[in-house]
Amino acid sequence: MQGTTLGLVVVLAIVVFIALVLVSARRGRMRRLPAESRQRYAASWQAIRTRFIEDPHGAVTEADQLVVAILREQGLDVDRGKRIPEDLTKARRAARLDRGAGATEDLRTSMLHYQRLVDRAVGESTRKAAEKGRREIAS
Repeated sequence: MQGTTLGLVVVLAIVVFIALVLVSARRGRMRRLPAESRQRYAASWQAIRTRFIEDPHGAVTEADQLVVAILREQGLDVDRGKRIPEDLTKARRAARLDRGAGATEDLRTSMLHYQRLVDRAVGESTRKAAEKGRREIAS
């Protein structure tokens, strides 16, 4: 009787361990965005880039919101501050450097970091296709 109970406890412990490993592995991976989301985010990014010329501070704020939305859809819990991508940290740091003094170089640097994050999520080719489509509409 004791051998059977011990065997069941060991098997149960192994099953629980495997389940925990699988759950933690799933949390660690970012999901790939569906094609529809990639296209939508690429179009949104293009609109934000266009606004940068007229309103750099507003564009950077919108870029941050867009990237956070992308990361959330990919399964990253940005609110808890764990595993925040380095480019997001750099983008936010660069945006804070510009204290409204009129110099936009830090904001431009911030936008480049956001663009890298967008490119990783939607693909550079998707982003460039959205840019090309935007130019064709405007002509």
